[in-house]
Amino acid sequence: MMGEQLAKLCKAQVGSGYVWGGLGYTLTEGRLAQLKSLYPNHYTTAYVAKCRTLIGKKVYDCVGLVKHFLWGNAGDGVLRYYATRGIPDTTANGMLALCTETGNIGSLPEMEGLLVHQDGHVGVYVGNGRVVEARGIDHGVVETDLSERGWRQWGKLPGVMYVPPAPSQPEEIRLEDLISRLRAEGIKKIIL
Repeated sequence: MMGEQLAKLCKAQVGSGYVWGGLGYTLTEGRLAQLKSLYPNHYTTAYVAKCRTLIGKKVYDCVGLVKHFLWGNAGDGVLRYYATRGIPDTTANGMLALCTETGNIGSLPEMEGLLVHQDGHVGVYVGNGRVVEARGIDHGVVETDLSERGWRQWGKLPGVMYVPPAPSQPEEIRLEDLISRLRAEGIKKIIL
């Protein structure tokens, strides 16, 4: 999978719901009961009530959004789970540890599909200073500004190929215009 493809797939999920343990399936009462039994401390009465408003909707948690696509779910209708394509089931912090290259958020390269991380939470960089993240039960899957959410690190996800940004093209300028600019800056002698 290419980084641009991952970014596009994640952007298409904006508006989906968030539940703890969500992996991109449509939430049903049966699935909600299963999640409640798996995570009893998280699925309080109030939390379950919020989850019920998402019945019939696709749901993710933050790392579930990433795993959903890394495991090979790309719209063919077959849902794949748990360590397919060599990607283990892991947490948000564990996903950062799986990355093939990481860095401080200040060194984030302009490449779509990179993982962005803060302790206990991840999102996917979609370019131009934007991130798609499964933000929480009250927000769902949203697109946010990179600078507004406290991201600390970035990483290249396993199984994702990244294309470095194309170098910027040098400015084309006619020789006569260059000489005029240099003279305007006080350069008196130009040796060609």
